[in-house]
Amino acid sequence: MFFSKSTNGFYDPKINLDGMPEDAIEIGDDVYRQLLDGQAAGKIISADENGFPILLDAAPISAREVVLAQILALEATVTQRRLRDAILGTDGGWLKDVESKIAALRAKL
Repeated sequence: MFFSKSTNGFYDPKINLDGMPEDAIEIGDDVYRQLLDGQAAGKIISADENGFPILLDAAPISAREVVLAQILALEATVTQRRLRDAILGTDGGWLKDVESKIAALRAKL
């Protein structure tokens, strides 16, 4: 497996037959697995000054970002639910409740 600092990506010579970035360096399978495990645990894959991949702690999420993420999740649910309810012709007051939650979250911003 190879890692490129310029693209912050991994390259497998068996798959990337057209070549790899010039700065790609070979890394061992154990390093590759550690990086993917770290990313799955919330770390960020970056590169040191020599181009070797390293794991960094993710920047803390602000309260505003948490609220915005909640709004986006609710809005996605509303969009899906509206479509379903339009097809089935039912709502049961659910949509109004979610829209009230969204409005309350927006007020926190």
